[in-house]
Amino acid sequence: MRSLALVVAVLVGLWLLRQSLTNSSVDFPTWGNPPEAPNTTGHVLPADVDAYVQQYASAYGLDPNLIRAQAWAESRGKQSAVSKAGAIGVMQLMPGTASDLGVDPYDTEQNVAGGTRFMADLLAQFGDYAKALAAYNWGPGRVARAGDSWYSVAPKETQDYVNDVLMNAGYWPA
Repeated sequence: MRSLALVVAVLVGLWLLRQSLTNSSVDFPTWGNPPEAPNTTGHVLPADVDAYVQQYASAYGLDPNLIRAQAWAESRGKQSAVSKAGAIGVMQLMPGTASDLGVDPYDTEQNVAGGTRFMADLLAQFGDYAKALAAYNWGPGRVARAGDSWYSVAPKETQDYVNDVLMNAGYWPA
């Protein structure tokens, strides 16, 4: 118990030292999302992609770290990525989906905007991030037909995708 108290005391001391060195007042956390949510996913996207993620996640009321984690899972943040199935860009939009969304999947900003909007639409349809991510990866029709048992009948690839994105975004796995 004494060692735990010592560790806590050292950490508090280091934090106070840092505060005094930066010559700033102590800021206590506030509730809600800051205007620019810091990247806590552990993955670094290209600067332009990260700026678009922040912009469009905020515009559609989504957690920027969820979209960052999703962009990482889809393409490692690379606009040049094209899947074997034909999905394009950072958010790996299929040509038909991009057309339905009215975006050019080859344009980085439009790709991120379209993928983020699609995710917001899926979240509104399915009500939670896990189901919305499954629908993004496996298809909304399949998730809807599977109902509440979607996770147990989804392919392992989709289960892994949902878990990876949620874990990297700081949520618990499905």
